[in-house]
Amino acid sequence: MIGKTQASILMRSALIVAVTLAFILLPGIKPRDDFSAAESRPDAREPLPVQAIRAVIASSASQQDLARPSATCNLRRDKGIPSFVSSAYQTGQRVALYYDPTNADYGCGTSPYPFKVMSVSVGLADSPPGFVANWPVSVRLSIYKADTLINGRPIPGQELCFVVVNSMADHWPVINPVQFPQLCCVNKPFFVVLEYTGQSPRPFPSVLMDYYDSVPYGHAYVYRPDIQWWMDWHDQWLQPWPGFPYLWVEGETASTDCADTDGDGIPDVVDNCPTVPNPTQANNDADSQGDACDPDDDNDGVPDVSDNCQFIANPGQENNDGDALGDACDSDDDDDGIPDLSDNCPFKANPGQQDADGDGIGDSCDVCTDLDGDGFGNPGYPANTCQIDNCPAIANPDQVDTDGDGLGNSCDPDDDNDGIPDASDNCPQAYNPGQENFDGDAMGDACDPDDDNDGVPDTQDNCHFVANPNQANADQDQFGDACDPCPNDPYNDRDNDGLCADVDNCPNMYNPGQEDANQNSIGDVCECACPGLSDWNVDGMINPVDVVLIVNYVYKGWGAPPAPISGCPALNGDWSCDGIINPIDVVLSVNRVYKGWGGPPCDPCEH
Repeated sequence: MIGKTQASILMRSALIVAVTLAFILLPGIKPRDDFSAAESRPDAREPLPVQAIRAVIASSASQQDLARPSATCNLRRDKGIPSFVSSAYQTGQRVALYYDPTNADYGCGTSPYPFKVMSVSVGLADSPPGFVANWPVSVRLSIYKADTLINGRPIPGQELCFVVVNSMADHWPVINPVQFPQLCCVNKPFFVVLEYTGQSPRPFPSVLMDYYDSVPYGHAYVYRPDIQWWMDWHDQWLQPWPGFPYLWVEGETASTDCADTDGDGIPDVVDNCPTVPNPTQANNDADSQGDACDPDDDNDGVPDVSDNCQFIANPGQENNDGDALGDACDSDDDDDGIPDLSDNCPFKANPGQQDADGDGIGDSCDVCTDLDGDGFGNPGYPANTCQIDNCPAIANPDQVDTDGDGLGNSCDPDDDNDGIPDASDNCPQAYNPGQENFDGDAMGDACDPDDDNDGVPDTQDNCHFVANPNQANADQDQFGDACDPCPNDPYNDRDNDGLCADVDNCPNMYNPGQEDANQNSIGDVCECACPGLSDWNVDGMINPVDVVLIVNYVYKGWGAPPAPISGCPALNGDWSCDGIINPIDVVLSVNRVYKGWGGPPCDPCEH
């Protein structure tokens, strides 16, 4: 008869064989919520048999030395009986395993803290036959705090340290110690977390499990990215096995590297305030000292005890409203009760927020309150520094003010100030109180470009007020024939005796009576002999030489005028008959010689 002890051993052995065969022959343990179907392909590799995997794990001289660096203490949860799980892991999924270094199973002693995590090892493998995972695989291995409790169970809390492995090689299983690049210390139980970080068209290889041990509630989790929550091992699987994931930790107990003088959970060697507790390590100015012990948190040269903005650099300590907060950190710099973010004058108290021109700048600080938006300010606003608008209610950016009366044309009822309202003024911007309009069109003479309406602009018309579109001018003077009092006399009665030269018996001497005693058609006042007038070199002709001589005489004082002509009353060389030789005579001689303009020199004897 078999005893109870023997029966128990036999039953346990049978169970191990049955489960082992199940993992070899069956597709794998089915999760409660299968994430996605595993890919099956004709060329899919056959997974390594369980016995072979066990051989890999046990290949070292001892199960306590799994090809990992030696350390003060090794934390592992396995009995060396691997199992597969056909769970199609996706990006963002995580597997977490709980560790408490004070647990007697680990042999780390009763006072392992501070505990320095030195490396983490993980086992990964393809699932059972027909499943092909993505290799190589990218994962993030992390240490999380275990101080968050849900229903009395610890779950992963704050991440303390991590390392990203971008190309975990294709080994079955993968058991590679991975070291953290930064110091990783814990002072209480923690979780080791593996997160799948890469992208792949196929699922990732599964975390290898140890079939032998069941997992207590709250000691292992799967993070579900679809619901963004941690699922307890017991809630995720149909049974409380396949056991613990193969995640192992190596560390150093009572590590001097992890000494924490202030007890804030941050080792002294990396604590920015080693003697002042500051678990968040807040460091506003990113210098070597945390805010908890930094005498100048914003590094502006002003000690925090006297700095009116402790966390915002403001070396000038500007304080518009004189309160306890500097402008750099004061939410209401003018202390008018309106927060700066919504205050239309942040530095000028204006609780009413008046803004006459609606430009977003309050009247109290608007340097150009401009109701019509033309860039010129309205009168009556003391903050204005811009030019005052001459039409405050009518936009007139040109500010034109024809009559200079202070009212711009846009709002002035009489732009030329001639007493005629612009609405009825035939020249609104040209002073013409008489409203003269020679051609009777809509424009007065003062602003009409063609006063006689003959099609020739006044600026070119030789008869402004007499229509003469052909501009006929027989004597080629400044007046057209239509308005020329002497159309055949280019000098237009030079002697001003009322008679044009073509009918005057003395055209160069005043004789309105036209006395002519001997009836020879030469008036008595000019009957004499004056041949050779203005012939300076007496060569019998007036030519360029004479022009040079008169120019030298008038402008340089060189030479003398030509000698008087006996019996001639005229001054020899006086072209203009004004009794002197001056620049006018130079002009007349130049015009005559070089351009053919005008008549001969003044000759009282000329007929």
